[in-house]
Amino acid sequence: MRKLLFALAASAAVLASGAASADTLDFETPDVAAFERIGPSYAGYTFTNWAVVDGPGYGASGYANVITSGQQSACGCASDFGEIYSSISNGTAFDLIGGNFASAWNDGATLLVEGYRGASLLYSQSFVLNTTGPSALTFGFTGIDLVNFSISGGTPSGLSGSGNYFGVDDLQLAASSGVPEPATWALMIMGFGAAGAALRRKKATVSYA
Repeated sequence: MRKLLFALAASAAVLASGAASADTLDFETPDVAAFERIGPSYAGYTFTNWAVVDGPGYGASGYANVITSGQQSACGCASDFGEIYSSISNGTAFDLIGGNFASAWNDGATLLVEGYRGASLLYSQSFVLNTTGPSALTFGFTGIDLVNFSISGGTPSGLSGSGNYFGVDDLQLAASSGVPEPATWALMIMGFGAAGAALRRKKATVSYA
């Protein structure tokens, strides 16, 4: 019986953690010749101060070097729009899992990533980025409805551009996994109900010498 209960508990944990599957955004749409602003609606989220960049078409930059699939990446280019942050938001809670990032022009630049729920700052992490290739970043931000990205500092890498910009590819987002979905709850309840019934039957069994 202990083995049965353990197996059911393990299954429930797996179901709960897998209730929301991640979306990997490779930014291959829209198909652009060089650079095109996206948003506000993109891939089911609200993207503010972003663009899609064709890495090879745009030329030597962190936008090209960050690419891990296809030939396009996203530009966090708030500076182009007179803003500090490139943000992603949603009307319902979501998780920021990870992605591949690079600074567009400066080596040793600092990327600040902040996750909010309502007006509350829940997460804040900073990372050092270079232009030479992707840095695979893992965030683990859960239950947020807004994430802000900003980049600053660093030294010019010798590429043709300048300014505070970054590229990202294969960004992973998911509907928040903090609460199991209704179907998951139903399976969990059915499983524990079956375990309880089995336990009652065992107690009702009488052994005779």
